[in-house]
Amino acid sequence: MARKPKGLSLQNGADTADMVSAIKALQQRGVAVWRPSIYQLKVGDLNYWPDTGRITRDAAPKIARQGLDALLKMLPGPTLTLEHDE
Repeated sequence: MARKPKGLSLQNGADTADMVSAIKALQQRGVAVWRPSIYQLKVGDLNYWPDTGRITRDAAPKIARQGLDALLKMLPGPTLTLEHDE
């Protein structure tokens, strides 16, 4: 049986707009996402900090790409990008 990751509640009333957008986009994509800290989201071995756009992979060299669109492109499945509400 897979162990459920420990972490914070996925959503928090004090979240920034970038965090809210990232959570929404990942949930719409249907990926398992969890929140190890108030600043960070985790999808598999990928770590994402929405407010800075930084992406890392566990035990891997630095990833040059940044931002939510870059994270979404790194996930398995069809390549989708965000439709920004502007």
